[in-house]
Amino acid sequence: MSVNPPRLPFDPELEAVLAALADQFPSSMTAEMIPLLRESDVRTMTDEQLAASDLTRRDVTIPGFRGDAGCWMTGS
Repeated sequence: MSVNPPRLPFDPELEAVLAALADQFPSSMTAEMIPLLRESDVRTMTDEQLAASDLTRRDVTIPGFRGDAGCWMTGS
């Protein structure tokens, strides 16, 4: 019988975000829930909301495999 090792700690900043989100998201997920979660869009946050959390928006395009069109991402 194998025993799972203890979970390694997250980065302190990520740990704080995950704790804040814990009451907004279920502790487990089903395949049916994934499309609904994908519909959420971080871009709906205003620049003022981001600034209040000491975040800034930056859009970047990440090249795809072999330089094809790729995808865009919004980072804060």
